[in-house]
Amino acid sequence: MKADSDTNLDARRTRDMLHDMVERGEAMACPQCHVVLMKKWGCDWLRCSMCKTEICWVTRGPRWGPNGKGDTTAGCKCGVNGIKCHPKCNYCH
Repeated sequence: MKADSDTNLDARRTRDMLHDMVERGEAMACPQCHVVLMKKWGCDWLRCSMCKTEICWVTRGPRWGPNGKGDTTAGCKCGVNGIKCHPKCNYCH
């Protein structure tokens, strides 16, 4: 899409729409593969449809650190010492 947006009006409109959605917080880029993700309702935990990275919607970052599930050394620290990752987090990880 990025390459086509230079010459294709529809690709440019799509690129601009996705950029605007990310800017408004209605969508986000996966921290791993950068595909654009959207969430309309539900839990603040999601999994990227492309690379399967687990993501915290509230912090916009990876749910787990480099050692995988349960590694809270990087990424979201929700629930560590009983503290939410963000005041708006729903603790649904």
